[in-house]
Amino acid sequence: MTPLHLATRHPSPKALALLLKHIGPGEVDTQDKNKQTALHWSAFYNRPEHVRLLIKHDSNIGIPDSEGKIP
Repeated sequence: MTPLHLATRHPSPKALALLLKHIGPGEVDTQDKNKQTALHWSAFYNRPEHVRLLIKHDSNIGIPDSEGKIP
């Protein structure tokens, strides 16, 4: 789990937007122990603004988690 994952739990996308400004290439798709990205978490928590932000920052929408589910 990364700070990006945790930021998806907060209703406001401000923390996520701030973190996205300071991450390195490829970090947006870092997976947790269940192979879920921050995009998976955003979808799970029904955070459409977070989803838009992550996609805008090149989050890969086709990464499956450990159960084969994609965001």
